[in-house]
Amino acid sequence: MAVEKSAAEKGPEVEAQWYVVHAYSGHEEKVKKNLEKRIES
Repeated sequence: MAVEKSAAEKGPEVEAQWYVVHAYSGHEEKVKKNLEKRIES
């Protein structure tokens, strides 16, 4: 009989989603304003 482990028992093998945010030197304020505008809409 096969017993499947729960996500907590699997430990570091839990699936995660990663996101990459690109930032360019000197453009941080513009990126910040753009993200805030997207959040509001």
